[in-house]
Amino acid sequence: MLKGPAKPSFFPLPLAAGLLAAQIIAFFHVRHSNLLTLEQMRQITAAGYLPVPFGEAAAKLGHWGSAFWGGLFFTLSIGAGLAIATWATVNAWKNTFGRSRIFALAAVTAWAALVVWLNLGGFTGPGTLYAVLIPAVTATAAIRQRARINPGLPWLLTPLVVLTGLWYSQMNSQLFINIRDYLLLSNPAGRMINDFYYNYTMYPARSFKNFQQQTVRTCYLENSAGGLAGLRRVLVGNDIIPIAGRDAAQMLISLPDRQLWLTSPSGARVVVLWQEFIRHPRKFISKFSSAADHLSRFRTVTFYGLLIGFPVMLYLTVFNTVMRLMHGLAGRSRAQPLAALFCLLLGCALLWPVFTGTRAAGRLDGRQLASAIAGDNWHLRLAALRQIADNRLEISSFPRYRRLCKEGRIVERYWLAKALGVSRSPATLQDLYRMLGDPHPNVVCQVLAALAERNDKAALAPIMAKLTSTGHWYVQYYAYKALRRLGWKQGE
Repeated sequence: MLKGPAKPSFFPLPLAAGLLAAQIIAFFHVRHSNLLTLEQMRQITAAGYLPVPFGEAAAKLGHWGSAFWGGLFFTLSIGAGLAIATWATVNAWKNTFGRSRIFALAAVTAWAALVVWLNLGGFTGPGTLYAVLIPAVTATAAIRQRARINPGLPWLLTPLVVLTGLWYSQMNSQLFINIRDYLLLSNPAGRMINDFYYNYTMYPARSFKNFQQQTVRTCYLENSAGGLAGLRRVLVGNDIIPIAGRDAAQMLISLPDRQLWLTSPSGARVVVLWQEFIRHPRKFISKFSSAADHLSRFRTVTFYGLLIGFPVMLYLTVFNTVMRLMHGLAGRSRAQPLAALFCLLLGCALLWPVFTGTRAAGRLDGRQLASAIAGDNWHLRLAALRQIADNRLEISSFPRYRRLCKEGRIVERYWLAKALGVSRSPATLQDLYRMLGDPHPNVVCQVLAALAERNDKAALAPIMAKLTSTGHWYVQYYAYKALRRLGWKQGE
């Protein structure tokens, strides 16, 4: 007979403890990165160059909320993954393996191996804290937790296994794009999630991107290197800005014995003849980025935490919430099957827009594009726009597209901008300029990428105006990339 309180817990306490530990670590992790980035942007501005983020977007780096909400990315990815893995392991040790010492030793060995593996490319403080503290907190809470009314494994796992199989059927390189297009951007709740992601994801991303992936970088020139003819010009031309403060520099450059030493703050170093660096700067910048990157394994664990840990955590949250509600309404014996049924139906309901959207795209052939663009079925309109963009067809051949510039859904305007980017009609270029004023940042980002694709130098001024007038970091990022693709360089 099961012992414990009369009602099941709202959410497994060990998982809640693990996620709380993850959020605390993530908050300070992102906060430290934000403040360092803010100082770097200040010094880039003081040196007379354009930083990204800029203006209002840069000022938000100093806000506590940016660190908290940005930290949720790590909490719901690596935090969720490690907490769930630990919770499942401890429960298996307690309930399946009879608290076996051999099983416990194997689990602790695997935990230690993960910590060591994370640091093989160089010590990573944040990654080590996540890998050590989240399992420790989760395991401690799970071991100390008294027996409770837990859902039977069949009721808990069966919907999860079925939904995993159903969602796996949609797994391809376009999965996340399809989820955004057909699930998130198709309803108000989904748009709130999408907008939240794009408002705050740049903060955690900045904290673990490698040198090569960042937009505008900083360097500090030692006295011996500062006088080299052409070096500063080459650095600035590759978005590496010499600044006055050594502590905010991401690359330290010195010149002992006519060799250029490129050194990271962690001590990783690339040595090259300075003439070779001048001739092939991108080659050696890439080499430096690889040498200085000690977070690649951390990014891998975070990615799989997001891919696996977050959906499982979401499933457990819904299951436990519904089970608690059903326990009071339908009684203990019916709570578990009703929770399982609800989760299965909800998972299928969320899958349905993605499935029907991709299925509609698969049914569309080239002869149906014009009627799809002019029709009332937004799934078919979207499929047509995606096909036109992906196959680089001429959008001006379908004149009814113009009504979508303002009347179309967000996702339609996004793919319309992409299709306009591969067009070569002068008239369609004017459509892109008008769409720069679109109210949704996803659309504006794609418009900026499309203007760069058109390779029209006249777009430099409006793109720069958009960069300096918006407070959205993602839009600034796309604007800067568009400027660079069109040939603009810092200092011009």
